[in-house]
Amino acid sequence: MKTSHGQRGCTILEGMIAMVLMVVGVLGLAGLQVVGVRANHFGKRMSEASALALDLEEQMGNWAYTDSRFATTVTASGPSDSNILGWDLGRAAATSYQPSFSDLPGDTNVVSNHAGVLASNYQGIQSDVSSTGSPDYVRYWNVYNYNDGTSNGRLVQIFVRWKEPALGSRQITATAFKTNPAGFMGLL
Repeated sequence: MKTSHGQRGCTILEGMIAMVLMVVGVLGLAGLQVVGVRANHFGKRMSEASALALDLEEQMGNWAYTDSRFATTVTASGPSDSNILGWDLGRAAATSYQPSFSDLPGDTNVVSNHAGVLASNYQGIQSDVSSTGSPDYVRYWNVYNYNDGTSNGRLVQIFVRWKEPALGSRQITATAFKTNPAGFMGLL
């Protein structure tokens, strides 16, 4: 009677192939983990920047229409008016054009003497979100006289920028509108 012996165990070569496949899978998962951490970090920064933009917009609602932080000589008749400078300040540390106002004292990216205009008595959220003593974000804004026949007031273009390592400056944008309290009396 003949007996056949079945294979028992595996060869070293098979074991090594299984190990290589497992290592490739683990490395893939590690790569996904890195991407996930970066995405979470970026999402957190965007959320904080959005909160700062909304906070500035809400604070502007408390400012007088004649407040110097609304000072402008530029008029726009609609959101796509050519007088509106643009919506992208660029990725470099120096902005692609000079916005009108900034909350950072000594900021060279804004028109002279309009840097740091929120001052220490600002009642809203400070730009030093992480409480390290230096701002994590910089808020910029442009103001336009706006009168399209239905709305009369000041259109405010808000930018919140932050430095993202290896990617340059990032930003979010928002708009606000400050209604002219005098209304349309000048139009009648």
